Amino acid sequence: MVREVKGHLTLLGNSKSTSTQREYSVIEIGGEVLQDISISTKLDNFLSRSLNWDGECVLYLVNGVGVIFAVKTPDGKTYTDPEDGFFWPAAWFVVFAFAALAGLAAALGQRGADSFFGWVWLIIGAVAALTLYKEIAARRSNNSHIQALKEQGAIEIK
Repeated sequence: MVREVKGHLTLLGNSKSTSTQREYSVIEIGGEVLQDISISTKLDNFLSRSLNWDGECVLYLVNGVGVIFAVKTPDGKTYTDPEDGFFWPAAWFVVFAFAALAGLAAALGQRGADSFFGWVWLIIGAVAALTLYKEIAARRSNNSHIQALKEQGAIEIK
């Protein structure tokens, strides 16, 4: 789930930003071109600074999503975003899991239109709960990697 890309940082392409996030169209590092990569604006300061240095830079990405959550600069310092919380994804998971169970109960216990709407709620609840479960698993994996980086001396940028 976590991907490390190492090498000399040679290009930070065009970008667009919000108050908390910057998205680069391309980043070239170690001869590899990454496309549509997001990073927090706080962590982006260290990424931008690494462009002007000689030496190896390491980007820690959430694989498949294109989000940088830690940067190791050529001077050997590692900077990371704070760990993601689980509260809201877990709370929504519980809500949708109950919706799926209520939908199942309605689908099995009713006839006609009520049964149809029960199946609809079952499907919606199950798909949403599965999606949230994957989000929770991804955050858990990323947080364990962030924790390992912090134990190695990474600086958390809050």
